[in-house]
Amino acid sequence: MLAYIMSSVGSMLGLLLTSRARLIGGREARWWLVGAAFAIGGTGIWTMHFIAMLGFSVSGLAIRYDVPLTAASAFLAVVVVGMGLFLAAHGGERLGFLLGGGVLTGLGVAGMHYLGMAALNMSAHVAYDPVVVTLSVLIAVAAATVALWFTLRVSGALRIGGAALVMGVAVTGMHYTGMYSMSVSSHLEMAAVPGRGPSTSCCRSSWASA
Repeated sequence: MLAYIMSSVGSMLGLLLTSRARLIGGREARWWLVGAAFAIGGTGIWTMHFIAMLGFSVSGLAIRYDVPLTAASAFLAVVVVGMGLFLAAHGGERLGFLLGGGVLTGLGVAGMHYLGMAALNMSAHVAYDPVVVTLSVLIAVAAATVALWFTLRVSGALRIGGAALVMGVAVTGMHYTGMYSMSVSSHLEMAAVPGRGPSTSCCRSSWASA
């Protein structure tokens, strides 16, 4: 629930910023779009992903995160959303630019998710169902296309709020579809797990339970 709320909040901020960019136009609009990329990509997508991952656990296993890969996933989310926003804004009402931006951003968001999953370190083998993974990518592309359409057309507090709630559903839906594709098999022998935990106390309790 907290992940969904964060996704909706980030989406709302991003839509407010893109609405402002449409009103201002010109070179100054670029900075509003950059802010929107951080709001949607950084808060609405990546922060949602990481909060949702804090709710993920495997009984008896310590889970840690590869810091460079985790940071790279955050960078990827902001960059691909920014590219999609600029492409859609440049194309205006032209459908090709909207679809191109949606595909680019959707693939990037899916890449962010699975890069973030690759940052997980635990004494276990992780496998993915390719059919469900494909479904999660399709959901990401559809969600990104709808989000870009909203950034081009939606204005007004009520409409932006409603669009943000829809975007929150789409983003979290993609995340949990991707998580559903995942299966974990614990190793017979536990080994030391590299990386950082979400908190020191969390890591200590995880090792204690293992």
